[in-house]
Amino acid sequence: MKKIISKVLVLVLVTVFTASSVVVTTYAECAHEWSDWKEGTPATCISDGQDYRMCPKCNETEYKTVPATGIHTYGDWYVSRSSCGEDGEEVRRCIYCNAYEKRIIPPTDDHTWSDWDVTKKATIYKKGKKQRQCLDCFETQTKGIAKLKAFAKFTSKKYTVTKGKKLNLKKKLKFAKGDKIKRWKSSNRKAIVNKKGVVTARKTGTTKITVTMKSGKKATCTIKVKAKKKAKAKKKAGGTVYWTPYGKVYHSTRDCPTLSRSKTILSGPLSKCPKSRGCYVCY
Repeated sequence: MKKIISKVLVLVLVTVFTASSVVVTTYAECAHEWSDWKEGTPATCISDGQDYRMCPKCNETEYKTVPATGIHTYGDWYVSRSSCGEDGEEVRRCIYCNAYEKRIIPPTDDHTWSDWDVTKKATIYKKGKKQRQCLDCFETQTKGIAKLKAFAKFTSKKYTVTKGKKLNLKKKLKFAKGDKIKRWKSSNRKAIVNKKGVVTARKTGTTKITVTMKSGKKATCTIKVKAKKKAKAKKKAGGTVYWTPYGKVYHSTRDCPTLSRSKTILSGPLSKCPKSRGCYVCY
């Protein structure tokens, strides 16, 4: 019995000794070396933000919450222009919430004028008037317009009129507003002018027409009277006429002196004659 107990004790001691000689390897917790805090998500006026830092030894990341700032981040000012009669204002809004700021801009002394409108036209005897209005406060400003400078001139220095025809020179005359025609005058009888400024061409040649205005201004133009065009001989309805292939006229008789040297003389009814006018000798 004693032997058995002795063996058991020996076995227990050997087991204890063996167990105490085994090396157990474990990993110790990292002694973090944290970086500085860096901004991750910025805090706004209404939202929390988040900062972070990292351990370069184990790459562990630590986060912390940054409370909402309550400070608004405003955009650019939107200007509502002030005018001569009313205050203006500037408004800007927070880019994260609906908060806004407003400030007043005092009235200006500058009017926003409309274009000038002529209310009374000037003449050579009287001044005119023009007016404009402020588009903001409706203040009205009036200015005078200087008298017009008197003048008189024709649209051309020379006109050609056929003998027996008429020309209305009044329609060719330009003058300042308010002035009136006093009289017309012709330098000779080749062309005469009446009190209405109508010229009648009587004889070939030239005439000077002068108009005098009530302001004292004068204008002169030259009228050239030219002769009437000779009427072309009309073709008679019937009868035989004569012509040459290269001539320009037809003849009433073969014995016309102008045909004496022609070797080829054609004839036929006037309706089929290719020439447009009759001979001045035999017609």
